[in-house]
This record gives sequence, C-alpha cells and structure tokens, in this order.
Amino acid sequence: DQALWDEVQETTNQRERTSITKHTPFLLKGKLRHHQGYAMSPSTSQKKIRGKGTYIKHIRYYVSQKAIKQGYANCKLKSVNAIQVEQLVSAVLNQQILEHSDQLAFDQFAGYPSHKQHEHYRAVLNKVTLSLDQVCAELDTSSLEALCFTLRQEAICKEASDKTEDNSHLAKEEPPQPKLHYKPEVQATGNTILVTLNMQIKRIDGRRYILDEKGNDLVLQQAKPDQVIIGALKQAYLWKQAFEKEPDLNAVKLAKRKNISYAVLLRRAHLTTLAPLIQNKILTGQLPPRINLKQLIEASAILHWQNQLDFLNLE
Repeated sequence: DQALWDEVQETTNQRERTSITKHTPFLLKGKLRHHQGYAMSPSTSQKKIRGKGTYIKHIRYYVSQKAIKQGYANCKLKSVNAIQVEQLVSAVLNQQILEHSDQLAFDQFAGYPSHKQHEHYRAVLNKVTLSLDQVCAELDTSSLEALCFTLRQEAICKEASDKTEDNSHLAKEEPPQPKLHYKPEVQATGNTILVTLNMQIKRIDGRRYILDEKGNDLVLQQAKPDQVIIGALKQAYLWKQAFEKEPDLNAVKLAKRKNISYAVLLRRAHLTTLAPLIQNKILTGQLPPRINLKQLIEASAILHWQNQLDFLNLE
C-alpha cells in the first residue's frame, strides 16, 4: 500500500530529524573510564513526559562497557548521568584554570560560548576515572598553562580596548560557571596534574545524584527554581490565609472544598513552617536538586528551624 509506505517514511524521517536536533555533544566522550579500566560510553534514552501536552525528554548518560559485556548484575557502577558528571568535571577544570591564572583571565574564559569552552576542556583533560566513591581527573599541564597564557593575553587586550572605547552597551551577563563547593586533593607529577574528589553516588526518589561524603552537593548549581515545590509552598500559604479568614474552617472542610485528599492537605499545609532560609532557597532556585518535596514535608514536621536545616544537610 503506497499511502501506508509514504506515512511510514515520513514518520521515520521525522524521527531522524528530531534525533539530530536534540543531539548534544558528550564532553567526556573517550575520556571517561570505569575505575577497573573499562570505558564509559555515551548513550541516550527517551522518556515520555505527560502533563500539559506530551513530549519526549532525551536523557544523556554514560554506560560502563563492563556492564554491557559482562552483564549489569556483575557491575556496581553501571551508568552515570551525563549532565551531573560533566558539570562536576567542568567545575574541577574551572577551578584549575582560575588557580593557574587570575580572575580576569577566568572571566574571559567564562565569556566563551559553551562549544568553545568544551574544546578547551577536552584539550586540557587527559582522562577521568570514576568509581562509586571517588572521581579522578588527569590534566595535561602544558595544555593548561598554554590556555591560561592565552586567556591572560586576551583579557589584557580586552581591558585595554575597554579603556579606549566605550563598550558598555555591548556588555552582557555571562552565564554562571560550575564551581566546586569543596577543595579537591591536587597532585602534580611531571606533565600531569591529578585532581581527586571523594564522593558518593546516592539514589534519591528514584534518581541518582553525585554528592560528597556527607550527602551534600559537590557542585554549585545554577539557580533554577523547582516549580513543583514552589507551587506546593504557594498552595500551603493560600490554605493558611483561608484558615485565617474563616475561623470556623477546618482541614476536613477545606479538603472537601478544594476536592483534594485530607491527608495530602494536612501534610503540605506544614510547609509554611519551614525555616526562612529554606523557603528563600526554594524561591531563588538555590535548593539542591537532591532535595525533593517529600523531604521538605518531612522537614516541616520538625519544629526547630536549625534542626530542619540539619535534617536536609543545608548550611
């Protein structure tokens, strides 16, 4: 049937075009290795997201060749989320660039487009070795020093140009660069620099996160408010206002009026008792991604604000 054949061809072509447009380069392709020597190969998966219109979310990750060849049951470190490990390695490299140059030169690097930054990252990076409790990045000293020298020269030229010409109308805010929360162990040997970070891969709410040994974030994340958590907090304050306006109103009546579960209302209503610091982090997008709504509800049941912060490992 020609009509059916044409429809199949159109669908196939559309999928191919979608996969091409959705493709994002893997920063650590050919660089990331399992601690037992196996390569960690880039791969992608698709997840159908339902809500206001169904769409396909592409998830990038690195998978161990040991898991592929010997079976996933025989490999403890099967895969790792590409965004998380790439942000961690980028933060390590950013710290080394800053330490081997100065703030002016690093600001020059921060102004590069992401694809150019990735080119320099890959030139400096020899390899990254990943285990369940440690990540080690091996850097090429000569490449790092050459990059820092170039950045200094460009920064000096730019500064001189800015003094002679009024370029204020061209100024733009640079996107925040990944930064480490903690200072790693650095060892320089010959023409290489070995940067080591102790960490853990922890599963929280069905997702795996790369955290430090105490369960805190290793990388300072770009501010991105979680709309689900913000919505739940806003809802809790609206319920609080309703109770204040109507003294005779109780949780059972309000749950019936809002057509929601009484148990859900009772749990989420306590979100208004979260410490001001926690609420500020929620609204400004500074809440670590490892903390979900369920954990916030559990923390809201704790009366003392400092104990809430300790429960969530926040400072």
